[in-house]
Formats: sequence, C-alpha cells, structure tokens
Amino acid sequence: MSLSVDDLLKEFDDLPGGSRGAGHVVRPTLSAQPPPLTSMSAVSQPQNTRSSTPASTSQADVTAGSRSLSKGKKDDLEALLSDLDFGGTPYNSMNGRNNPRAVAAAEAAVQKLVSPSRNSSVIGSKQKCTGIFIGGTRFARGRMGAVGSLTCCDALRCTKCDFRVEQFIDRDWNDDVDYLFFRNNFPTEAKLAAKMRSRPGSVAYCCQCSWLSTVEQTKLDFSSDVRWVCAGHLTG
Repeated sequence: MSLSVDDLLKEFDDLPGGSRGAGHVVRPTLSAQPPPLTSMSAVSQPQNTRSSTPASTSQADVTAGSRSLSKGKKDDLEALLSDLDFGGTPYNSMNGRNNPRAVAAAEAAVQKLVSPSRNSSVIGSKQKCTGIFIGGTRFARGRMGAVGSLTCCDALRCTKCDFRVEQFIDRDWNDDVDYLFFRNNFPTEAKLAAKMRSRPGSVAYCCQCSWLSTVEQTKLDFSSDVRWVCAGHLTG
C-alpha cells in the first residue's frame, strides 16, 4: 500500500508532540522574579571595635609620670640650694647671715684670701729679669732690672731639659766634655768636677743638656746656642 505525501504529513501531525513547524523554536517565558533588594539601612556595616579607653589611660599615665618627675626635680633642686645656703631657706640665702657657723665659715674664707699660704706668697713675689745676661766673676749677679748696671742672672733654667742651670765660680770646662757626661753626672758637683779646671774670673755654666764657660758678659736670646731663661728672683 502506497501512501502519498499528504498522507505521511497527516500521520506525522497525528503523532504525540508532532508539529509541522518543527523548525520554529519557541522561547520559554521567564516567570521568576528577582529577589527584592535589601534596604541599605538594614545592611550591617563593620564597626570600629577599637576602644579609646586605653589611649586615654596611657595619656593619664604620662601626665602623672611627668608631674612626678617634675616634683622629683624640684625636690632635688631645693636640696641642692639648701646645701649651698648658709643656713637659710632655699629661697632666701640671706636668712643664714646670722647663723654662727655660716659667719665663721665666711670669715675663714675671707682670711684665706687675705692671707694666702706661704708657698703661694713666695711664688707670687718672684720677678724675672728684663734681659738675660751671663758673665764672669767681675760682673754683678742677681736680677736684671729695667734701669741700673748690667747684672748677670743667677736664676737660670733650661727650657729643653727643664733643669736649673748650675754655675761654678772660677771654673772652666775641659775641652773633652760631651752631652753624655752631663746627662749622667748632673747636678752632682763632685762628679762634674772631674771635667772642670781652675780659671780665675771664669764661670762654668751647665744644665743637663748644655754647657759653656765665659769670662765676658754675654746676652742670651733666641739666637743663642743654649735655651736658658730667667726662672724668677725672690724679692722682699
């Protein structure tokens, strides 16, 4: 039995779910609605949970510590002023002027300034030569002043070895003396005499590093071979 095309199409239409418009695509309809938006006021925001209490407490502690430190410094200052005061209060040192101990201490300090020790008075009374001269026995010896006759200094000191210059009257050094001789034997006169000879009118000078003999008067200055200066003469 032969079927025509019309019959085949009819049977196809009679099939369950069959449709002649099979090429037509039917789009489903979206019936679901999106969920409603939640109110911004209902959304929980992150809160800053850090409390300001510790900061306040720390500031209070710093303030208290500063006050305590200031009070301690004030107490130390008052104690120091009390030690310096002559018996008065830290704020008025004149209150201690009637204190017998303060008066005695002040009088002792004044007396010490007015009457210095013997050693300090000796040092303060030394006067140096205005010009430094050396010479034989026929020249005066002592301090050379601004006026008067030329005087040979008898208080010489060497700036190189820092020893006093010794003088031997009517003596002269031998020609074979050297630095080691004075280095090893100065200032003992008995040892130095081994290299000295007698010469009237001559004076033998020496320190631990330099020596010379002279009869005539000679002025010492920076151009001299020796570095001898006036150490000062006692006066009064």
